[in-house]
Amino acid sequence: MDEGNIAENIYTSDAIGWTIEIPEGWEITKKSQIEEEIEVGMEAVDEVIEEGIDFSTL
Repeated sequence: MDEGNIAENIYTSDAIGWTIEIPEGWEITKKSQIEEEIEVGMEAVDEVIEEGIDFSTL
């Protein structure tokens, strides 16, 4: 999967044909940080809902 490339505040993805300038002041979040935050959220939901939720299709 092409996740694109960021160079000098320009995001490019050949897979979807996009080249866009990242607006000034925007913070780029690394994929690993997003995955960690999703895991924390899933654990929090799992603690509250006793029967659990199947996240495998999300």
